[in-house]
Amino acid sequence: LVSGCAKNTNQDSTESTSSSVDTSTPTSSSEYSSDELAPLPEIVARFIDTVNAVGEVNLDSGDELDQLIVMYYAVSYSYRDYLERPEVVEAKEKMDQYIAAYKALLEAQIDQELSLAYERRFLDFCKDSLPDEGHLLLEQRYLVNVAYAYYASLTEESKEKEEVSAAKEKVDALQARFDELAALSDSEYAAYEFVIKMNDVDLSQLVYQDKTLIEELNEIYEKILPEDYNDEVAGAKEKLDQANTKMEEYEVMQEHATAFMDAAWKLPSNLRYQDSSQQAQINAALALYDGLTDEEKEIAGVAEAYANVLAVKSAFESLKEPFDINVVGAGWSFKPNNQMTFSGGNPYSSIASSYGYTLEEVESKAKIRVDVYQDGAVMKDGVPSGNLYTSFYLSPSNYTVTLHGSGISIADKLEEAGYTDIQQMRICFTVQIESLVDNYGTSYYCNIFGRLYIRDQW
Repeated sequence: LVSGCAKNTNQDSTESTSSSVDTSTPTSSSEYSSDELAPLPEIVARFIDTVNAVGEVNLDSGDELDQLIVMYYAVSYSYRDYLERPEVVEAKEKMDQYIAAYKALLEAQIDQELSLAYERRFLDFCKDSLPDEGHLLLEQRYLVNVAYAYYASLTEESKEKEEVSAAKEKVDALQARFDELAALSDSEYAAYEFVIKMNDVDLSQLVYQDKTLIEELNEIYEKILPEDYNDEVAGAKEKLDQANTKMEEYEVMQEHATAFMDAAWKLPSNLRYQDSSQQAQINAALALYDGLTDEEKEIAGVAEAYANVLAVKSAFESLKEPFDINVVGAGWSFKPNNQMTFSGGNPYSSIASSYGYTLEEVESKAKIRVDVYQDGAVMKDGVPSGNLYTSFYLSPSNYTVTLHGSGISIADKLEEAGYTDIQQMRICFTVQIESLVDNYGTSYYCNIFGRLYIRDQW
């Protein structure tokens, strides 16, 4: 209870580890009136005895004083009438003295620990964070201001210590040197700064990410006037020229790496079937990677992009060959990209021109139906017979059929019908025309019968 008391800034702190309290024997019972001689309850008597047993207070007395406070609260709650008894009042006063002495010891300890912490902060900052006097740049001047702020928080006792005094002298010397640098002309300081910063450049460790630094050094060099040019500046300039050459090489390397990474991340990530264009993309990306130098392959992002190419290549190779397609019928065909096209463009236009009708008439009466059957179906009455997987119609505005991808996808239609693992199939395209008859007076129809081999993945 007492160890958690807030610090009282109106009390004087002390550095002693103990504090004396009046521990004289309480007033004897013979000095009290006859009304005050009634026997004390056990808990009250125990409180008085515990107070008298405390003795000298030190930093280890916290638990003992906590016990006293708890006991006094118990007396106050259960035996309020005894609080005015002289011996109880005297014991309470002694307890308060003990508590005050303990607080003073805690405050002194806190003050001492804070003083040591501030001292260590100042010394560590001067040791680890301040620049060397021969390597100063005006942009580092704020560090001296921080050091002065840390020094101002020290006690006078800390400031008198030899180690602290030596650190303060270092700060003062840096401040004086910064004042000298601030007094230089822009050209003089540029020459000084250029040499300092170029000395820090390690050409053997230079990477493309250092491009901004090299650009900054070129800008600093441009500020140097001829009258401030010296041997140190000349030597730093030779080093800068080498760095510029290396940056130009890095620019070319980065262009090569970027071209590869762009190609790598443009590869399709969700392959459903093999396609020659996808194979060409993968081969092109691999060719770009093979064309990189070992140093270019170390550029950030290249390794991750190459891993993506290998993953796409592996997924692609897990698919089978492109579908084998045989289509019977004039004018309609599947191209190598697995897209069915019509030689006459819109198939409804072809029908209209063949029978002398307008497109509007045909569009209102004609339908092109696509039936997808189980492979092995046989022709019967002009159409395949067998297990029908799915059927759908084309429209005058949407008549492009693909195995996969844009347009009307046969793969998607099969999946909608619940078929996701079909190894091979046959499809039939039928033109149905209502109220149109041929020269023989029969309804017109046309079948185009194709065979598709679908292997493994869609």
